[in-house]
Amino acid sequence: MSKTNYDASDLYDAYSFSERDMGWMLAAIVHIRKEAKQLQHEITANGEFVTEQRLANLITHLDMYECLAASRFESHKHLATAYFIECGQIKRGQP
Repeated sequence: MSKTNYDASDLYDAYSFSERDMGWMLAAIVHIRKEAKQLQHEITANGEFVTEQRLANLITHLDMYECLAASRFESHKHLATAYFIECGQIKRGQP
């Protein structure tokens, strides 16, 4: 029976990757929130007209962030499934 060994560096790699992903998502959410608040301020406080281009830019950022989040989600899901299967094989004593 072969056994897969993991050490702290493997866990560091996994968690630092996840940390970076979540950092990117946090930056994306902060950016969208800032843009939305600025648009809200312009509409309500100043009575300014928000151009279609400003809204299009905001939607483009939302599309980018959605694509990034979906891609990272699928990647994490794939790895979690692979490790889940590996854990089951180890518990059953399979190589």
